[in-house]
Amino acid sequence: NGTDIYSGFYHFKMDYTKPTGQVLSYVGYTWNPFKYPKDPRSPVNGNGGASFATVKEVQGHRLLFSTYQNGGDVVVNRFNTSTDGEVAIPVTTFSGFAGFSVDSNGNFWECNGITISKFPFQGFDSNGNPQWGSAQQTTAPSEWNEVDRIEYVASTDTMYLSGYTTANPSVGDWGRAGQGVVRYNSWSSSPAKQWETNVVL
Repeated sequence: NGTDIYSGFYHFKMDYTKPTGQVLSYVGYTWNPFKYPKDPRSPVNGNGGASFATVKEVQGHRLLFSTYQNGGDVVVNRFNTSTDGEVAIPVTTFSGFAGFSVDSNGNFWECNGITISKFPFQGFDSNGNPQWGSAQQTTAPSEWNEVDRIEYVASTDTMYLSGYTTANPSVGDWGRAGQGVVRYNSWSSSPAKQWETNVVL
């Protein structure tokens, strides 16, 4: 709704009617190491804790997707306020990616090298756990040398990729989103590049 903000472990709320310095308020802590000691977000179980997070509402369910500073895994948690309040319940982990996104239909997208994978969302089980099918893999269009970030907009069938292309190759940087950003229309049927732009580092 634009007013709830999540990190890997915290929930905050924004109230833009308040004066500067009072806009942000603390809502809750989403990790319970006593009830869920094997939650992969844990600095003990994971790779230094979940430093980046995004929340998606899928079919009325709020899901937390979190990852680490250097990527590699995406941890999925769900919420059930009636049983766990603000605590995010561990569900599953997606492994081995460079960038990821979740579209409005719940499909999970990831990129690695020039491989783009879509894990189709298949609904929720009887316990409220989200379910995904096996990866549907495609190769990025021929101008790509490396795809590092991905964002799919389901309502318009539009794909945004960033990384390194023939027109905007690597300059030896590391850990960034790349040198070029490309938008494709009609991604699911016949991808057509609409534009490409250089990212100034």
